[in-house]
Amino acid sequence: MQLTLIPRGTRVDGLVETAGDITVEGRMDGRIDIGGLLVVAAGATCRASVRARQARIAGEVMGDVVCSGTIEVLPGGRVVGDLRAPEIEVDAKAFVDGRVDLLPPQPEAIAVQRARVSARGPGVSRPSPPPPVTQVGPVTGPGSSPGSGPSSGRPVRR
Repeated sequence: MQLTLIPRGTRVDGLVETAGDITVEGRMDGRIDIGGLLVVAAGATCRASVRARQARIAGEVMGDVVCSGTIEVLPGGRVVGDLRAPEIEVDAKAFVDGRVDLLPPQPEAIAVQRARVSARGPGVSRPSPPPPVTQVGPVTGPGSSPGSGPSSGRPVRR
């Protein structure tokens, strides 16, 4: 798995997307959308909305954190925003100002095999659409008698 590092003394503004992991030791402002683990080290600051597989926060995050796996807010960690994941751990010495929502666990990914199907050749046809409605039956109901509706060709008098 690939690891991206934002070292101390470095500031990144904008969108960071990767299939791998990210460790933030400096400052990140914007949006983080990753397929791996986000680590916010002690002393680091993220002013970003986060979507990741997992998050481990020992620094400061200002923004919502949504993970498909687990979120851990470690001692000294600080989150101002909502946490959403199937599994969330907040240490007694951590700070969270926001909602904590436990999501249902994500199902395991299943490999899908595609089969090639051909709808051409003898004996294969598409169903034809239903015929349009071209005839209206006689109107029956209170105040009408059979043969006096609009389809009989006689005027209806009331």
